[in-house]
Amino acid sequence: MKEYGYIEDGYLRSRILEPYIERLQTETGEIETRTVSVEEQIKQLSSEYKPVDAVDESLMVCDDDNYTIRLVPYDNGDKISYRYEKVVNNYKLNADIEALKAELAETDYQVIKCYEASLVGEELPYDMKMLHTSRNAIRARINEIQATQINLTSL
Repeated sequence: MKEYGYIEDGYLRSRILEPYIERLQTETGEIETRTVSVEEQIKQLSSEYKPVDAVDESLMVCDDDNYTIRLVPYDNGDKISYRYEKVVNNYKLNADIEALKAELAETDYQVIKCYEASLVGEELPYDMKMLHTSRNAIRARINEIQATQINLTSL
């Protein structure tokens, strides 16, 4: 199996080439099969196609969860190679923020019930001090992640 491709408007267009079986009907009506080799397929490609380097999985690992590795293909003369760019993992940071917002939403009911009870002078159904402290901690964590995201993006 070999990959051949070319860069078009900054994107890699590629084909995976592997031997395949071709069936042909002869003049007598018989069906013949033959294997089309990778080399034959390469000869049929237009001149813009070049061999594509394999992705180095060891370079795809990032030790910081706030980052991810982006593959950027480029024309390296006689072949297509990759640059491994470390970029901010906005998807993960946004998912973390949304998860924390969902945690806040889960305690909204408790806040409303405590507020209603305080309005009518009844005993509070939940520990308001603990609820307030935990919600503030969640908000602080959201603000921290957002600040991290802004700082990382501006680098």
